[in-house]
Amino acid sequence: KVEEYWNKQASKGQTQFVWGKKIERDLMMGKDVKEFTAAAVHRKHEERMAEIEKVQKRREEKQAEKERMEEELALLQRQRLAAEAVEQEQKEEEFHLQQAQVRAGRRLAQGRAKPIDWLVCDLYGLAQDEEHEGHNDDAADSDEEREQLRRQVEGDEWTDSFRHGGGG
Repeated sequence: KVEEYWNKQASKGQTQFVWGKKIERDLMMGKDVKEFTAAAVHRKHEERMAEIEKVQKRREEKQAEKERMEEELALLQRQRLAAEAVEQEQKEEEFHLQQAQVRAGRRLAQGRAKPIDWLVCDLYGLAQDEEHEGHNDDAADSDEEREQLRRQVEGDEWTDSFRHGGGG
């Protein structure tokens, strides 16, 4: 029966490899001949193709999920680095403030205070051993002191440009 069917299919121009012995064995084990028709073979092929499409879809979904997770991790890492940078900048500013206070305190204690020292003293409550009139009033020194005071109050250009993304 099977040979007749496949010979008929071959005469129609449909030459395809057929597992003849397997089909014969399956028929002897009680399988129905309808399972070996072209329609049945085509249906099985469609089922396999549908399964392949499902697997591909799942693979694409997994890839999309993996990419989304990687983006989230990268975002979290950028946020953590930004927080660390802000914290580091705060520590650096605190350190510079402490150093300014230490320098002002030393100059006040040594009797060579500058206007910035008096400003630091007034702003941060350092001990004042002298009056404001006790500092040097040379013209060259006062220009230098005014420039230093301006930089301290406004912040120097390099620090500002670094802070606002200009580099340095």
